[in-house]
Amino acid sequence: MVVVVVVGDGMVVTETVGRVKMVDVVEVGDVGPAPPVRKTTTTATTDPAPISQRLGMGGSPSGSSRSRSTFDPLSSTVRQTTTDRQLSTSLERVRPTIPDMATVASFLASLAQRTRPDRAAAWDPVGLQFGDPENAVETVAVCHEVGDDVVEAVEEVQPDLLVSYHPLLFRPVDRLVRGRSPAGRAFRLISAGVGLAVTHTDFDAAPGGTADSLAAALGLEEVTGFGPVQGADQVKIVTFVPEDVTDDVVAAMSAAGAGRIGNYDSCSYRNSGWGSFAAGEGAEPVVGEKGAFNLEPEMRVEMIAPRSAEEAVVAALVKAHPYEEPAFDVYDVRSNQALIGRVGTWSGSLGDLVDRAAETLGDIGLRFAGDPAVRPGRVAVVPGSGSSFVGAARRAGAEAMVTGDVDHHRAVAAIDSGLAIVDPGHAATELPGMAALVELVAGLGVEVVDLTGDGTGPWSRPG
Repeated sequence: MVVVVVVGDGMVVTETVGRVKMVDVVEVGDVGPAPPVRKTTTTATTDPAPISQRLGMGGSPSGSSRSRSTFDPLSSTVRQTTTDRQLSTSLERVRPTIPDMATVASFLASLAQRTRPDRAAAWDPVGLQFGDPENAVETVAVCHEVGDDVVEAVEEVQPDLLVSYHPLLFRPVDRLVRGRSPAGRAFRLISAGVGLAVTHTDFDAAPGGTADSLAAALGLEEVTGFGPVQGADQVKIVTFVPEDVTDDVVAAMSAAGAGRIGNYDSCSYRNSGWGSFAAGEGAEPVVGEKGAFNLEPEMRVEMIAPRSAEEAVVAALVKAHPYEEPAFDVYDVRSNQALIGRVGTWSGSLGDLVDRAAETLGDIGLRFAGDPAVRPGRVAVVPGSGSSFVGAARRAGAEAMVTGDVDHHRAVAAIDSGLAIVDPGHAATELPGMAALVELVAGLGVEVVDLTGDGTGPWSRPG
């Protein structure tokens, strides 16, 4: 370990661990007993080539700096920064003050408060894909996609958890065998003792997430959301209870999984009314009289729940309800959907928008459809593969759309509807969000290893 003290400016501590050099900078101010006021950590490497080349960190395709939007975990707002993608380091670490030891479960619970995994698309396997929820977490690696290059870096650095934007296992697998496949990469991570968690379409839609970051990187203003995405199946459970036991019934249903909307729980709608019944032979009514027509004041209570919790919620309702025959209804619903796209104002031409996309997202796969001289007043963005939202973007008033993976026929349909298309490529449209994800994870009190790369994905430029 080498310590260099600079009087009046600061103390620089360098320590080489294997191939990764960690550099601590501590501001000390005036010499004296006062404690340090700030500590930050960056990393360099004694041999940058292997991992930096594998992760595509050698610079943007066009050789220019890329403007990346980052997530501010304290204010939940997007701020604009410029990051030189010609990194001279193989790994970039951000080390905030680490609180009491966290577990995988507690870390992911904190992450979920920001990303809202309950609003992910129904097909999207977000959350912990494998690993021990009770394992301790001090170091978290963050990647865009779990490729062989990322797995090699994880095997070298040995973080406690890997957080990936793209899921590694999209579909169920029936075997895990080492090899060049998602299952093979899962085998290697498990063998290394590293769990994998995913935040994908939930982070797309989250405030300050991938969609907001893309809109900010392109310079859109007056940004609003569009494009609801269908989440996991939900039900609405409605029951009718005496007013004095309403809170007890709601509490029981909440404990079973009903009434959760994002970071809120015990959510219910209540309305007073009148219930009527005639108690026949063999009945033992809690209120009213047997053998007579009864009209009793009741509260109508409505609560939503995941379909997976339906049986537990109904059982809790019946158990907590005072009536001999509780009345309740269960409805299939589509509710509280996340908005995966953003639309905002743009003051330049379509050609200007294409240039901005090339500058901030790279030009390896960049293509566009439309008249470059036209000035689209409103521009929509959807990170990743967003061509299914072409119609929604047009209905939101957009005259141009920036997204990836637009096929020929959808591009033609978009132009016919008056919507120009700018397609920088799938991974490129997600690039600004990766900086935001690193910032978000860093704000949760762990050491972060940035393995997000440069957003080129599997593609390369000819020649």
